[in-house]
Amino acid sequence: MRLRHAPATAALLAVIAAVFLLELARGAGRSDLVLYDMGALTADTFRRHEYWRLLAAMFLHAGWTHVLLNLFSLFQVGAAFETLFGSRRMLFVYFVSGLCVSLGTPFRMPPNGISLGASGAIFGLVGALILTVLRTRYRHERWARVMVLQLVICVVLNFAFAMDFQEIDNVAHMIGFAVGLLLGLIPAHVAPPPPPSTEMVDVTPESQ
Repeated sequence: MRLRHAPATAALLAVIAAVFLLELARGAGRSDLVLYDMGALTADTFRRHEYWRLLAAMFLHAGWTHVLLNLFSLFQVGAAFETLFGSRRMLFVYFVSGLCVSLGTPFRMPPNGISLGASGAIFGLVGALILTVLRTRYRHERWARVMVLQLVICVVLNFAFAMDFQEIDNVAHMIGFAVGLLLGLIPAHVAPPPPPSTEMVDVTPESQ
């Protein structure tokens, strides 16, 4: 997928990359306090009425591996979704899924922990893309069936892989994916354009 067909995805990628560079400039690699100051979620987010963290945490990442995997996943899934179903729908699914994950996260956190990352929103895009494709005329196309199968396999593998790593918030991924599936039930009011190519989408959403 090419980003010239997906300007909203390109903008999200640019913002996430810029925020990560700002993290590095402020010394995030040396102290989690920097991530806390920049908006990471905490167990007392609601008690302190710091609601801005619900959005800010979606743009923060804990290191190079974290941010690069999420950037790659967003590039793959976001561009596919936006090309097929438009920028507004993609942004709606992305932010609603991400905010739902953020709303549920503080209640599950240890007192001194922090949570951050775009993967909950990305899993929302995956869920919505699967169901939206299956509910449109695209479901009759071979490339669409292959793409849906790829997405389902990637989701299952991600959930299974995350069970062995305590630092990966599998519950957040599941929440994002479930919200995305629900949003995928919303009818696509505008007929989606024909796909620009038949290339397959390789999707590997990663840790929160």
